[in-house]
Amino acid sequence: MKLIKIFGLPLAFFICMGAVQAKELSPRFVVADANKDEKLSKDEVVAFVVNRAEKRGEELFQKLDANNDSSVTKDEAKGKKMQKMGLINADTSNDGKLSKDEVVAFLEKKAEERAGKRFLQVDKNADGFVTPEEAKQAKQKEKEKGKEADDDTESENEPL
Repeated sequence: MKLIKIFGLPLAFFICMGAVQAKELSPRFVVADANKDEKLSKDEVVAFVVNRAEKRGEELFQKLDANNDSSVTKDEAKGKKMQKMGLINADTSNDGKLSKDEVVAFLEKKAEERAGKRFLQVDKNADGFVTPEEAKQAKQKEKEKGKEADDDTESENEPL
């Protein structure tokens, strides 16, 4: 019983330290860290961002498809963020309208490109991983610049 008490205290200490460290990770970092090693590879970051882009693409499509006919015409998209986001270029079938798949695929591709570039910016020591400290520093740098994430680019530009 004495051994348990002797070793119980250090074990409890390390368990508590782990809990404290886990609390320092942003919720986005925790979700993106697929293998739970408390660092992010480029693949993990890209997968996280592309997954969010897919969800946002589906939501955006629902907003743009005013008449619920499963396509978005230029008329439906007028006055929306379509041109700003470059969605005009998403019409891969060249039929003058956008399907949900075209919108989602376009946003996923854009997200993947941005995530790759952003990863290289945040991975300061170029070891192929973003640590919680690197992510925290990048987020602080963004705050200092006064940048606020636009709803359409949040997941690609905001550090994890």
